[in-house]
Amino acid sequence: MSPSDSSPAHRFGLRLPERISESQAALVSHLKHQGHVSDAMLEACLAEQEITGEKLGLILTRNGFITRKTLIEAILTLNPTGIVGEQQYTSRVPAEILLRTKTMVVAETQDKIFLATLSAEDQVRIDVDPYLLGLDLIFVPLNHEQLEDYLSEVRRLAEDKSNFAERLLRRALVEGCSDLHIVPRYSTYSVFYRHLGVRHLAHEGSLDEYNTLAARIKDLSRMDLAERRMPQGGSFELEHEGKIVDLRAATIPTSNSEMIVVRVLDPDRVQPSLNGLGVTRVEDWRKAVRRPDGLCLICGPTGSGKTTTLNASIK
Repeated sequence: MSPSDSSPAHRFGLRLPERISESQAALVSHLKHQGHVSDAMLEACLAEQEITGEKLGLILTRNGFITRKTLIEAILTLNPTGIVGEQQYTSRVPAEILLRTKTMVVAETQDKIFLATLSAEDQVRIDVDPYLLGLDLIFVPLNHEQLEDYLSEVRRLAEDKSNFAERLLRRALVEGCSDLHIVPRYSTYSVFYRHLGVRHLAHEGSLDEYNTLAARIKDLSRMDLAERRMPQGGSFELEHEGKIVDLRAATIPTSNSEMIVVRVLDPDRVQPSLNGLGVTRVEDWRKAVRRPDGLCLICGPTGSGKTTTLNASIK
């Protein structure tokens, strides 16, 4: 159904495709009105949607134009019942609880988690409350067609031993960590997560497991698997809940092995707008980065926001 010329999207001057649902047109208008996306971003994603047939929100988050949090908040603002169509495979709730109770994580925001279940809600609440860390638990109607596929994917992610590195990384994303530190010892190894600048132990395993994990991360990062005497660096990407997460890996030789550090650059924790970064004389910066010649320097120590500023400038 084509929106009329008087629709909110047309008032913003956005060219919409011929076939677009009213709910999608409302989402487009809302995101544009709130300043989350530009016409160029929306038109590019709508063009991609015509080819892939995927949800517009998924395409927007995957391309890094909005965060998943922004998408969920927009859906809740426009049509709270529309949240039923969402799903999230990785969350604070352990996979074994989701499988046992036949429960689906629909979405998470800063202070809420939305679940749909076939089990008694009171029992599910008892099972998941210890993992929610102060989040409000909201039950929504269950989409039965989605549940079987959802639980199959959760089971696959939980049982596939070859995905151990991926599971560690996804858990770090769920917990909002900035780095993983993989530290080999004499007969074991440890995985530490860094959260808000503080490291805490996340996993302890055997050296055989460490060798498999180290090889997987080095392979993903396109490092030399045979080189253990020199420091190496690399990067790779991971698709997580409809968004692309950049990961930077570095190895440091030790007396008998290598310590590995992985920096997690989660777009949901990055402010994608220059206006929200607090840049002094931001309009002068915009003019400078638009010039076809010259040089713009973004400098500062680790964690000061260089990559965040660069990403926001490019977007």
